[in-house]
Amino acid sequence: PKTALEGRFAFERWRARALVVAGAHRCASSEASGCPGRTKVCGGGPRAFPRSDAGHAQDSQFQAAHEALAGLFSDLVVVSLHGMAEDGISLSDGSSGPVEANSLLGRAARALAAAFPGERVTACQAGAGVPLAERLCGRTNLQGRLVNGARPPCGPIPITTRGRFLHIEQSMAVRAGPARLVEALTDALPGRQEEPRPAPAE
Repeated sequence: PKTALEGRFAFERWRARALVVAGAHRCASSEASGCPGRTKVCGGGPRAFPRSDAGHAQDSQFQAAHEALAGLFSDLVVVSLHGMAEDGISLSDGSSGPVEANSLLGRAARALAAAFPGERVTACQAGAGVPLAERLCGRTNLQGRLVNGARPPCGPIPITTRGRFLHIEQSMAVRAGPARLVEALTDALPGRQEEPRPAPAE
């Protein structure tokens, strides 16, 4: 809940090229997606990702849309918004290696830590400037693998990032104010630092 509204705010605030929203519940299918990784989200013990899980299904319209956009725009940046049951915010860029402080992940982590001082903000990789914690990291996310150069997307997890994917897991408390996260991230995105903000309405 609330991530679709966040996406709408982001699309408008960032003047994004596209807003892609999954149309099915991630647990709607019992058939395995065929991509590596396991999940407990759909109940019971860890099992293969289902075909209805848009972040882990290669033959979905959701993935096809990302592939088309990535083919059209070589500088495409994907921000993947998710909700989690844990507290705070967990950030990842889909890779398994450390990041530089001025990377997309590092800028985003610092911006969110400043905007949400009462929340636990962590990163899945070292160097981001916030505590390191393995919390729902986006390494198996196909859209992240795509823009990070994995071929095929269901293949091995990329060790390094191309700086074009940001995976965000958020608690319900964070999602309760969708515009707050979007505004906090605005200056952290590539090409946004020099873009003037619109003058406030009088």
